[in-house]
Amino acid sequence: LRAQMTELAARGMRSVILIGGGEPTLYPGFTAFVRHLKDLRLQVAVVSNGSRGDKLKGIAPYLDKGDWIRLSLDSGSNEVFQRMHKPSRESLTLDEICAWIPQIKRVNPRFELGFSFIITWKGAEANDTALKLIRYYWNLQGKPQKKIHISREYAYHGVTMAAASLSGLPERIDCVAYTA
Repeated sequence: LRAQMTELAARGMRSVILIGGGEPTLYPGFTAFVRHLKDLRLQVAVVSNGSRGDKLKGIAPYLDKGDWIRLSLDSGSNEVFQRMHKPSRESLTLDEICAWIPQIKRVNPRFELGFSFIITWKGAEANDTALKLIRYYWNLQGKPQKKIHISREYAYHGVTMAAASLSGLPERIDCVAYTA
């Protein structure tokens, strides 16, 4: 594989996305392979489920501006994460994965680190999930103070505390203290 990447780089290949039929960080030579790609002056992108934050942190020093890591979280709560992914280590949680993000960025802030997700529209739970993900996003951007959400006045978003706070009714807005 290294020889193929070297040949393709010599022919003009400029970037590689490590993604596919499994978690790329589980490849035994993952870190060394990323180093090889960077030695070839290639832009590198990784799509990961985030289960191996230690491996992502291990490649962070080699990444440059233009490189990126995307975590496919596909959920906004630990319960939904467990149901969707059925991780081999039952103790693996969405919170644990998200806890790696600031650690990885502290190693190297030059590259982009973000996440993607699927929102299933199931009433108030979907709105709660969207709120959590918005909070996670702004925390990752270093702007945890961004907590204003725009909604129609007297709008109905569900009965959970977070969804009810989106109604625009002052008596409901103050009932939520999300700390994502």
